[in-house]
Amino acid sequence: MNSLERMGYVVRSQAGNYSLGHRLLYLGKLFEQSFHLSSVVEPALHALAALTKESASYYVHDNGQRLCLFRAEPSEGLRETRLAGTSLPLDDTAISQVIRFWGLGEPIYDKPPTLPIFTAGARDVYLLFGTQGADGQPQTLAAILTRLIDYRMDPLTALARPRFLLGKTFSDTRDALKLEEDAGADVFAALAARGHEVSAIPTQSPLAGHPGVIRIDADGAVSGAHDPRSDGRALTV
Repeated sequence: MNSLERMGYVVRSQAGNYSLGHRLLYLGKLFEQSFHLSSVVEPALHALAALTKESASYYVHDNGQRLCLFRAEPSEGLRETRLAGTSLPLDDTAISQVIRFWGLGEPIYDKPPTLPIFTAGARDVYLLFGTQGADGQPQTLAAILTRLIDYRMDPLTALARPRFLLGKTFSDTRDALKLEEDAGADVFAALAARGHEVSAIPTQSPLAGHPGVIRIDADGAVSGAHDPRSDGRALTV
């Protein structure tokens, strides 16, 4: 890791956590320029996104996956953001069907389908989750949901990461931002610099709630976990 940090591939925070470094962006730009598609594809994607007010993506087949090379987002409305370079399974989505039928020659249709192909909900994930609590309940639910959807964490990882509680508790009447101490010194310093009154609470503190999660993927796979701050269990029947 020291070599990767020295070359700019990773960055180490004061708390000892690692994140991606600037060198990876440079390599990504070199890769993008190597096939000279951007000058042709990106203008078409931006025009399509502006016309439909939907996201537009360009995918290729890559080692049994579909790799997003380019992506254009609409300027308004709700959307699911996906970064170029994201790999996803060849599932039942419209783009996967195009790659499988015309690119790989899979006999998923008796005859060529009418274009455009439309699918909805092919990759939908169902989440069952909840927590006890009073004022902190919506905060805990929002934090867990953000991790599950935006950061694509598995249930146990989403539950185990540090959490916060903003406001008064039975043991602390201050309207302080209470944050579990394993969030790291750099996070505490950044929040204080933004004007927050930050108060450290123990790692895995019961003040942060006791949520549980069950996730059902589009392929029917089920995973679940309960908060390690308590003794609950996540079960499916």
